[in-house]
Amino acid sequence: MKGLRTLVDSTHLPPTQLMTNNKPTIPNSVDPQKLQFMQLTAKMKESADKHGVGFIGGFVAPDGEVFYMSNMNDEDTQALLPDQLK
Repeated sequence: MKGLRTLVDSTHLPPTQLMTNNKPTIPNSVDPQKLQFMQLTAKMKESADKHGVGFIGGFVAPDGEVFYMSNMNDEDTQALLPDQLK
């Protein structure tokens, strides 16, 4: 069809940078330990949800990134977070 552009044409990247063996190229940038802590936090939140209690939990990664999950509204979550994590 005239006028149709492919993803490769519209991004101006060669196909080898977008796909490898017909699969999208996804960087492997998540640290396995960080992923493990994220999964643990999610399990704790699921447990709190199951028991009907409020939950806020998370961690500060070695690179300084703050990760947290909560089942409370955003206003309550922000009120409970320590200032250094806001």
